[in-house]
Amino acid sequence: MPRKRDPARIALIGARVRALRQARGLTQEAVAESLGVQPTAVTRFETGAVGLSLTTLCDLADVLGVPAGLLVGDEGPAEVAGDERLLLRDYRALDPAHRATVLAVLRWARADQAAPPAAAEAHAMVVHETAQDYRPDKGPADGI
Repeated sequence: MPRKRDPARIALIGARVRALRQARGLTQEAVAESLGVQPTAVTRFETGAVGLSLTTLCDLADVLGVPAGLLVGDEGPAEVAGDERLLLRDYRALDPAHRATVLAVLRWARADQAAPPAAAEAHAMVVHETAQDYRPDKGPADGI
């Protein structure tokens, strides 16, 4: 026997969508364009007038930059900040060898934080200078 729609849950999801959209400074029109729907559809999602299909829910979560579970009530870990979200997205796009390199650098940086301040500062300067020399179109300027 099919489950009945829960209007309270649909309204709660809509309220979450609206709050996340507004927190990101997005208009209903911008979200609608990203989803390929009319702006009135976004209004209807947000007011709980209609429920979302699973596909639309996932697409909407992508537009808002959050896990789909967050829209349906799975609070999960604390919300990921913009730069953290970019790091995660870029990390996921890497092949296994490059992921291992990124993890090694992160472990080194964490261990370096425990070093005496002068050593940590010197290491940070080297990393910063290397990053300054990095050219996305060619890689590091010095060939490293």
